[in-house]
Amino acid sequence: MTYTTWVEVTRVDGNEVSVAQDMVVKESPITLYLNDKEFTTLICSPVYLKELAVGFLCSEGILQKREDLKDISVNETAGLIWVETQNPSPAGQTFLKRYITTCCGRGGALFYFLAHNFSFYAKFFRVRVFCSF
Repeated sequence: MTYTTWVEVTRVDGNEVSVAQDMVVKESPITLYLNDKEFTTLICSPVYLKELAVGFLCSEGILQKREDLKDISVNETAGLIWVETQNPSPAGQTFLKRYITTCCGRGGALFYFLAHNFSFYAKFFRVRVFCSF
């Protein structure tokens, strides 16, 4: 599987505008389940998913030591990660279902909001998505 693709881009340099081909990284939605409960969806390059999940859970304070992690499994084709921890999942207690993109983390409330009200906001945006599933 290739993780990059070529797309047409418009470049602006001062008063000059040109169209060119440029390489971009492909990204996919990856849903992380924590103790059998949906925890978050990350928009990311679909590689090193175990490492991504562990690093993300460490940065969120869910995993604080190696012993906190009981098991981890990945289904790359479906874009799913299951993590089992020693401690109960805080998903229902302290977190909203979030979409974590490459451009933001905890500050990504806009994506949570847009995901659930997209039809209203779609008229304000022109979005081109380059995903391969």
